[in-house]
Amino acid sequence: MYNGIKDMKKSDSNIRVLVTENAGFTLVELLVVLGIIALLMTLVAPQVIRYLSDARSETAAVQLKNIESALELYYLDIPIKRGRSALPG
Repeated sequence: MYNGIKDMKKSDSNIRVLVTENAGFTLVELLVVLGIIALLMTLVAPQVIRYLSDARSETAAVQLKNIESALELYYLDIPIKRGRSALPG
């Protein structure tokens, strides 16, 4: 019976050694993961850039409409002088 307990202690220590030896990642595994991430970035980056460009264009269009509205309100508030309209054109 004593030998069985002694053998069990040896096998437990062997298991612990195996688990602790395989606890980290290898360089190859890390490089594969980095390669996959780089590949996904190359596929996604053009789409993100396009969406940002579209958002900037939309923002510029909205700002131009706001300026146009502000100018129209400004011209409507200017008093009419010498019988001429304040609106240009």
